[in-house]
Amino acid sequence: MVFVCLTDSAPAQEIRYATWNISTVAGTGTRGNSGVNGPATQAQLSAPSIAHYNPDGTLLFWDLNGYARIDADGTLRRPGFSGDILGQRLNGNYLLRDTGSIEEVDPSFNPVGRFRTLTSGQDCNNGIREAANGTAYCMTSRRQIIRLNAHGASSFGTTLNIASATLFAVDSRGAVYSLFSGSLRYISTTGTLISVTSSNSQDFTDGPASSRAIANIDDMAFDADGNLLFLDTSNSRCRLRMLTTARNIVTLTRSSGACGYSGDGGPVSSAALSTNPLLSKLAISPNGDVAIADTQNHAIRRVFNPSATSMSIKAVSNAASFEIGYIVPGEIITAFGTSFTSSGLESAAPANGVYPTQLRQTRLLVDGVPAPLIYVSPDQLSAIVPFAVAGRPNVRITIENGSDRSPQFLATIGGTQPGIFTLDGSGRGLVAAINAQDATINGPNTPARRGSVVTIFATGLGTLSPTLRDGEVAGFNLSNVTAAVDVTVSGFTATVTYAGSAPGLVAGVYQINFVIPDRVAPGDAPLRLRAGLNISRLGLTVAVAP
Repeated sequence: MVFVCLTDSAPAQEIRYATWNISTVAGTGTRGNSGVNGPATQAQLSAPSIAHYNPDGTLLFWDLNGYARIDADGTLRRPGFSGDILGQRLNGNYLLRDTGSIEEVDPSFNPVGRFRTLTSGQDCNNGIREAANGTAYCMTSRRQIIRLNAHGASSFGTTLNIASATLFAVDSRGAVYSLFSGSLRYISTTGTLISVTSSNSQDFTDGPASSRAIANIDDMAFDADGNLLFLDTSNSRCRLRMLTTARNIVTLTRSSGACGYSGDGGPVSSAALSTNPLLSKLAISPNGDVAIADTQNHAIRRVFNPSATSMSIKAVSNAASFEIGYIVPGEIITAFGTSFTSSGLESAAPANGVYPTQLRQTRLLVDGVPAPLIYVSPDQLSAIVPFAVAGRPNVRITIENGSDRSPQFLATIGGTQPGIFTLDGSGRGLVAAINAQDATINGPNTPARRGSVVTIFATGLGTLSPTLRDGEVAGFNLSNVTAAVDVTVSGFTATVTYAGSAPGLVAGVYQINFVIPDRVAPGDAPLRLRAGLNISRLGLTVAVAP
């Protein structure tokens, strides 16, 4: 259900999408409220809108009955969530409107933290988008598009040269596209306003964008190859269309654009939609599928590649914390999916001090470069992100199993994404730590004394100096983390005595030595690790002695 783009030429793009099929994945076409905890295709919906794919491939949407989720097995769930989702980050987390702030929650709606603080008169009520470089943009109630400042900045952000916009999308470079003043335009990364379509044309047919008209867009989003997919209700039509990277406009649903409800089980080029200019939305899954909130048909439709391989990457996480977000140079990651290998678990062992890039017939490639592997199993594997990805905005990950190859998985590169290894391997609870006082493993029966040194192990702390080879087992010539690192225990700042490579362990495991602050109360003390601008997840503890 994933496509691989072999060329940026317009004809190849048109042919590729023309071979895709369409189906209904939720709703019967009849308005109602039924079918919870049963097959989504037998449920009744009411004017669905706001579609978001989660990193695991499940789909969250909203209709007049509230939020709903389509699970991987096709079951419809109602999570009981009632917040106001303004957007979704590239790591899959949701951004919610709150009084005076924008809050971040994970795909299960567990709090992550504050995304931005707002002051009086500021809002992002019409949506937030995040670029691959981590820059965030929002549309205010006044239909202004704002480039948000970083966390902690004193002002709200910079207003872009777009006024009275109707909606917007951000490409992988950070260019902001919007429909306003009668045409599709974008603000380049240098701040230049550029028109894509013509504000004077009345030609709504396919062809070169510069001479075509687009009057109404319900929603738009970029696919992994840089094509802008959009729902177009111009000229009283209902069409799924695409602006290719070659700047051609192509209609993907039936060419007449006549609204209706047909085409399920066949090519998308024969399908009819009945979208709503105010409510209909689209979303693109990690595997490339396109979900459409077909509002007036009270259904969710899915456009997919029927000939795609069964091998797929559903999500990529930090191997210590299992947080899904940016991937980082040297980070140990875990990929989840299907058909990675034929059977069982196989763990890697270093040869001549370096971990292999192939186990059985399985390899993980990052922008075509084989990554060192830790283990492989049919639905999960762990690998180390090559250090050379530093500075890139994103990378494409593929997994090979012999001659079979997964579709590409687009991952955003960050500077850090700290995750601490835990005793039970869950990513939560007591961290895997060593008490320097007696070389014991930290725990309830062997807590650390206040004022003593504790060693923890993490991944996702970014580049090292001096650098190490990908997959190399670190020696006793230590390499230091280049990002700033600090640790807090029960909210008290700890003195960090070392943060860098871990002797005897593969490059990608980082060792952090710190002193337990004297003011920490005994018991399981909350522990946080910051590397660069990012902080480890909540719910981690270290045992402290009375």
